[in-house]
Amino acid sequence: MNKNTVFVATLLLLIALSVNATEEQIPFKSSAQGFMTYRSFQTFNSTASTDPVWRKQVDLNVLELKGEYMVNPKGKVEFEIEIEHGGAGTALEYDAFDEFGEFESEVEKGGEIVLSEIYYERDLSDTFQIKVGKVPVRISLGNMQDKYLMYPSVFASSVETFMLPRDWREIGFIGRKKFGSFNWRFGVVNGLNSEFFRKYNWVGGGFQKKFEGANAADLAVHSSFQFGDITKGDGVGVAAYYGDTTGNRYKEGKITKEGHVLLYSLMGVWHFGSWGIRGQVVKGSLENSDEIANANANLGTLLNPGAFSPLGHTASLEMLEVSYKWNLSDEQDITPFVSYQHVNTMETVEGSVFQDDRYNRLFTSVGFMWRLDRVFFVKFETLNHSTALDGLPDTKEHQIAFGFDLMSKL
Repeated sequence: MNKNTVFVATLLLLIALSVNATEEQIPFKSSAQGFMTYRSFQTFNSTASTDPVWRKQVDLNVLELKGEYMVNPKGKVEFEIEIEHGGAGTALEYDAFDEFGEFESEVEKGGEIVLSEIYYERDLSDTFQIKVGKVPVRISLGNMQDKYLMYPSVFASSVETFMLPRDWREIGFIGRKKFGSFNWRFGVVNGLNSEFFRKYNWVGGGFQKKFEGANAADLAVHSSFQFGDITKGDGVGVAAYYGDTTGNRYKEGKITKEGHVLLYSLMGVWHFGSWGIRGQVVKGSLENSDEIANANANLGTLLNPGAFSPLGHTASLEMLEVSYKWNLSDEQDITPFVSYQHVNTMETVEGSVFQDDRYNRLFTSVGFMWRLDRVFFVKFETLNHSTALDGLPDTKEHQIAFGFDLMSKL
């Protein structure tokens, strides 16, 4: 677990409680959600292989524990702990005093236990609030819809992790202003680290959770404007993120040029009676992507990306999902859906970087969610995955998920 994050989080909690608490007992709310999956999927033994093989896998994906301390009517401390795959994770450290500077890894246990978010939220008025701490970066549906009963598919998105950080949260602040049915959010957070950008997930690996601390020489700004609120239900909106990444690298001198990341998106979730629709378009660009790729190709052995160092200059993602809910009773319903998802993380390239069509990927899927009661659910999804690479066959995947969602009651 990130020690600095835990220290800052604990400090914020103690300060908030000691300064604002009254003699009355502080109201506390808690909740949880989690799910497990069974997957049967085709994959390739290597990037040179064109003959897919079937694999089967079971996983206790995640258990999320959430709590809120209501400090007073206008302020609260909110935190969330994620236990992923039943373990405690791997910590990376950078030894600047080793020859040329080296990355070192300490394996503690498979999986991960993470204090995924903790922040102090304050209502400054009836229409304006701020959050300070480790806050969510709301750029895509996967980071907007974080409750499992909000969508019928097994995952909120099957392709976002090929382009963006998963469960993206950074240390910083965010403000929210309401204008009737409209919501505007604006924040400043810690930036990404381009040493971890890779061909297979573009800037997704730059989320600085691998080290005990996060470099903060470069910050980033992000904002969204919505009609409705996608984080709670129906809504339509736009979002953007912009920040440099070069200053957050550990290996200074490998690259001196700026490496700004620009992301912008259009998202929507809406229900028309029993019909539901979810969709998004996410675009992005990486400044001096060829220079970053060359610098990453010369990292130490532990973090050297090898053949995965080439990076796209621009990337894009599109998604459309249509569903229909059949009510079986007051507590039970079945929601079948069809989904189209496309991601291309090498849409354009810079310099001598080769444009690899293997990373121009299309996912189509069908499935359903069966809500057993107000909390528990079963989801099934079958997917077809294709790429634009000539000669590479399509692969298939079948997923079954069983889980629960109490978060909506918090």
